[in-house]
Amino acid sequence: MMNDIIKYIRENYTNKNKVETDPGFGLNTYDSNIRFINENGKSNIRRVGVSIWERMDVFYTLLNMNWFTFLLVIITGYILVNFLFVLIYVLIGVEHLAGIQANTASESFWEAFYFSAQTLTTVGYGRISPLGQMTSAVAALESLLGLLGFAVFTGLIYGRFTRPVFTLKYSTNALIAPYRGITALMVRVANPKMNELLETEAIVMITYIHPETQKRTYVQLELERNNIMFFSMSWTIVHPISENSPLVGWTMEDIQTNQVEVFVTIKAYDETRSQHIYWRNSYKATEFVMGAKFKPMNITFNDKGEILYDLRQLNEYEKAELPY
Repeated sequence: MMNDIIKYIRENYTNKNKVETDPGFGLNTYDSNIRFINENGKSNIRRVGVSIWERMDVFYTLLNMNWFTFLLVIITGYILVNFLFVLIYVLIGVEHLAGIQANTASESFWEAFYFSAQTLTTVGYGRISPLGQMTSAVAALESLLGLLGFAVFTGLIYGRFTRPVFTLKYSTNALIAPYRGITALMVRVANPKMNELLETEAIVMITYIHPETQKRTYVQLELERNNIMFFSMSWTIVHPISENSPLVGWTMEDIQTNQVEVFVTIKAYDETRSQHIYWRNSYKATEFVMGAKFKPMNITFNDKGEILYDLRQLNEYEKAELPY
């Protein structure tokens, strides 16, 4: 009876980390060059088969494009809106804009353009002012659009500055290294920013083609240590390849044949932003190194008594003999 209880506990609790879990990528097999998570932490998924209107998300697009493109969009939009209102003022008649100082059509156009720019931004220097109901109504509408437009773009700029960005540095390779008489899967992560990260947690999941079923399998790996309190330096995340590990007994050829990819997710509380932030990275089979260990990273001190930690050594490793 007691043996049955022990067996039940071992099967249902001790090995609970071996329960297969699909994180959302499905069980299909793909080409070995395909990876699920890109190096920037985003999933390698492009949605097709939907209309452009279903895919369109202006807020997402403006928030995620690079800064150069974002500023180019703002400046281009600003100029086009002004040209639109200049066209309206010209159609109404520039003589309805009091204070214009122009002798040619070109000068009148640019005077109207600068009046539009002042109205759109609600600066209103006062030299040029609208005359008549029609011109005044257009100027009032332009002022309203200017207020709404700049409020939106101000929010977008604030969102871009305050949005968490990919900041953690991951080692280029995942190593199969000697570890306490056995082997272990190791990756190294460092925080290159000056912000303090607290209560940092790591989740590591492996996906591979099961040798027997030939279906894609997902297993969350048991770690030597799941969390650290302060993430000010580097952290070597270690998965001991014990008898319960899906990697036990695997060679480098097995890792490549079974199309292994390891997902590493880091969660931490950022003191600067006062919120929890997530980072993701993955390692394909071609990024594994068998029989190696990370070199220790140099620690020195300056005259102020500060600890100097050289992150240029994050990816450095050396060959190491495995215990089998």
